[in-house]
Amino acid sequence: MVQRLAAGDGGSGVCGGRGCAGEGLGGDERRALAGLEGLTRSDAPWQIRAGDRWHGFEGVPDGFAMLDPIKVTILTPGVDSAGRPEATGIPGPLVAAFLRDHGVVAEKTGFYTLLVLFTIAASRSKSSTLVSKLYAFKQLYDSNRPVKEALPEVYRANPGRYRSQGVKDLAQEMHDFLREAEIARVQEEMYAVLPEAVLTPTEAFGRLVDGEVELVPLEGLPGRVSAVIGLVYPPGIPVIVPGERFDEGSKAIIEYLRLFEAWDNRFPGFEMEVQGVVKDRGAGDRVNYRMYCVRD
Repeated sequence: MVQRLAAGDGGSGVCGGRGCAGEGLGGDERRALAGLEGLTRSDAPWQIRAGDRWHGFEGVPDGFAMLDPIKVTILTPGVDSAGRPEATGIPGPLVAAFLRDHGVVAEKTGFYTLLVLFTIAASRSKSSTLVSKLYAFKQLYDSNRPVKEALPEVYRANPGRYRSQGVKDLAQEMHDFLREAEIARVQEEMYAVLPEAVLTPTEAFGRLVDGEVELVPLEGLPGRVSAVIGLVYPPGIPVIVPGERFDEGSKAIIEYLRLFEAWDNRFPGFEMEVQGVVKDRGAGDRVNYRMYCVRD
């Protein structure tokens, strides 16, 4: 189930398999979306169909996959239905930090998505808690309350960074960063070409176990063979596996890792999830990314 968090009008819409807020739905499917009870009587809103713009998957045959109703994806403002960046936005890590401060933990956080897990036994009060916290965040955002008030845990850890900033201003700074980095383009390009496989994953892991590896900074990765799996979230899919080389076709992978490194340094307290990367602190408390590579 996909829920869109609105930035300006206080509204939200359910996104089913034919689009957001009923986009592209036939009469029967619109009626299925009319109320929550309707969602239990028809599988039409849950279907992922070929040609629908909202999911972005090409060549998906009808009936191949459905949305999981107990996995709720919240879409935050910033990207339109075609994947283009909008003028304003509220990146997911900002909303996730607010929810975490209020006892609601997102399972996974993307740049403009939050994944919240429910169970079939979850009561209405649990979902109401989530909705009420989202509206509380919106009120703070609309009034541009200070980060100190809206995100006290983040502020306490980084008072100098966020001392004079409002939560709406911070959201826009984050959004501008992602828009200038062309995040959608980089995400698409880094999966367009598979890296060259030099060793099998087993062979590469053996080198790691034997200590035949070294930590390499991002600028030194071109031409090196990874000894570990590199997995970044979003999108939660490995970008490189042990034994693969950071070759000419892997430039977008390194660019994406650099983007994450820059994000961590610019927005402390909102670090993204990266597996396979060692983060250490350098001069000026700067975060540096390094990866284990097979020793040449």
